[in-house]
Amino acid sequence: MKNKDRIIFWATALVIITIVTRIMSIRQTHIDRAKDISLYNARLAVSEVSISMTEMYTLINALSIQYEMGYELGRIDLEALKQYLALQAENSETVKNMYIGFADGTLIVSDDWKKPEGYNLFERPWYAEALETDGLNISDPYIDESTKQLVVAVSRPLYYSDGELMGVFGTNIYLYNFISLGTNQINSGKYVFLIDEDADIVMHPRLPFMSTEDGMPNLLDIDPAYKEVLDLYPAESTHIETREGYRTLSMYMEVPNTNYKVVSNYLSSTLIYEILEEIWTNAAIVCGVIFIILITLKEAL
Repeated sequence: MKNKDRIIFWATALVIITIVTRIMSIRQTHIDRAKDISLYNARLAVSEVSISMTEMYTLINALSIQYEMGYELGRIDLEALKQYLALQAENSETVKNMYIGFADGTLIVSDDWKKPEGYNLFERPWYAEALETDGLNISDPYIDESTKQLVVAVSRPLYYSDGELMGVFGTNIYLYNFISLGTNQINSGKYVFLIDEDADIVMHPRLPFMSTEDGMPNLLDIDPAYKEVLDLYPAESTHIETREGYRTLSMYMEVPNTNYKVVSNYLSSTLIYEILEEIWTNAAIVCGVIFIILITLKEAL
């Protein structure tokens, strides 16, 4: 074999070995990066939900203390209380309305909502469950009849200074204004969504998975592939193929002090595109370098 042929052979072998090695390295690097991004997005969404919940809990606790003291001391009568509730609700984009159910059966509501016939204050979940928890209680999400939007009821018992039950303070909160899940980048294949302990979808950026007037769709009913994800420990990831034929790298994280979970997704098509893009870039660079070396050697020979 002539020297020139040997040079071409070994140069070609070097190109192939370099490209294959680089492809393997690029693939693993991007998979690790996709896992890191999914985990970061999940943590960011969990933090957002936790902060929003904490802010609302703080507000409700502060208002509850004001109502307890003001009503017991006679500084707030029922009409003034209704006006004050209305003012607080109007000042918040996330609050639909506020209300207080007293132990004698009296109900004060911040808006014009009227009790339907047969309405039993003491049997309402926001009232009864608040007494059971003896603290802040958050209901399961439900579709509000008047606005057709997804809301949760947050409530807290009120007491007189001697420990006697005064009633329960509650508020209905619009979830879509309350929690934006701003980490979503649906067009770039990276998105998160929120589910409850029963895998009912609370919030989702894609239309087929959104809540409707009929209620919240169940994630596992719509796409059983996610069972593999939910069977893992929090922050563990796996590749699944969805019912729609998409492959995705998915994981979940739990939101502390709630029954919610954030599911984070990274579409495999996005991952493959990013890998191929870097492979072609690196291949072009390697080939260019080898070409320059060959030209240099040819001139030297």
